[in-house]
Amino acid sequence: MKAFKDKIKSKIDLNKIFYFCYIFLLMESMFSTVPFLNKILKYIVYTILIFLVFYIILINKDFKKNELLKILIYFTITTITAFVSRNKQLLKIMLIIMAFKEIDFEGFIKKDFKYRLIFLIIVILLSFLGLTKGNNIIRENGTFRYSLGFYHPNILGLETLTLCLEYLYINRNKNKPRQFIIVIIALLFNIFITDSRACITSLLLILIYLCFPKKTFKTICDNLICKFLIKNIYFIVMILIFILSFNFKINGNNFINKIDDLLSTRLYCANYYIKKHNVFKPFGQYIKRLDSTNNNFLPLDISYIHLTLIYGPIMMILLLYMFYIAFKRAYQNQNYSLILILIIWSIYSLIEANALFDVYNPFLVVLSVFFYSHIKGLDNQI
Repeated sequence: MKAFKDKIKSKIDLNKIFYFCYIFLLMESMFSTVPFLNKILKYIVYTILIFLVFYIILINKDFKKNELLKILIYFTITTITAFVSRNKQLLKIMLIIMAFKEIDFEGFIKKDFKYRLIFLIIVILLSFLGLTKGNNIIRENGTFRYSLGFYHPNILGLETLTLCLEYLYINRNKNKPRQFIIVIIALLFNIFITDSRACITSLLLILIYLCFPKKTFKTICDNLICKFLIKNIYFIVMILIFILSFNFKINGNNFINKIDDLLSTRLYCANYYIKKHNVFKPFGQYIKRLDSTNNNFLPLDISYIHLTLIYGPIMMILLLYMFYIAFKRAYQNQNYSLILILIIWSIYSLIEANALFDVYNPFLVVLSVFFYSHIKGLDNQI
């Protein structure tokens, strides 16, 4: 039986199988507003997810006991939360992470950058042809926000931020002026097109980073206190945002309410859902994001609260521990570019959902270091 499996594996290019599956998952995410593609892709993706389970078994034919235990625990809990929440987003990204064993990390980022950029251009072109169901929005101050075919301007902003971070990682050892120009272009695009505050904030942080020598950032990261804070940044941010959300008071005139104004009432919305739904349900719950009293849609945009409410505190804690392990490995490899990117995503997730549990954030595949001791293209990267 073992010889038969080895013969099959030798004839199959596992990398091509992985990318075949991943491209369909990425397409489902990016073409969600294209009616003639969306329905077909949804059915295909269900098949892909089942196929990925068998793929994970194939690449792990010689399971190490600790790897098998972790995969079984995470797969079981993630599957339960998917059924309870009626949402497959987290299951989808978790299967991608588990399937990443034989994949080169840097090669993956390069391929994702290429596919994502092509799909982004296609969606924008389709929007000009009137073949998408995107939503343009006007803020209360009159600012017009364009989605260019995506579901929401914030999603368009998220895609541009992802492409920007991928470009910076791919070219991390090249000259800074070109990186600086790319970030400036992305920043101006988001200021005048999407007006996505989360993306604008993230891009400004990247610009600040580019203004300092790499040695300065490395020195800061290696400071003992900073090192502890960075490794635990996802835990720290989650605790802080829950404290703020629990203590938010309507019509209050305090520090928390001023923060809520800066966050476009996200704390108010989070407080609403926390009070209405049990945040301690172990495997999450299905939440219809609609206020039945006035029939106005209330967004649940803070990733940490969104994930905890929908997928449950058990899954949230397990996921945050995976981030801690990813930071630990990045420090071991002195991969400061990856450390920066993970920090950026932790801050972005304060304002927007999806970056912690969907293919919008391709850097989530780095969490595979939790399951496997070695990931190609990730070790010894500066």
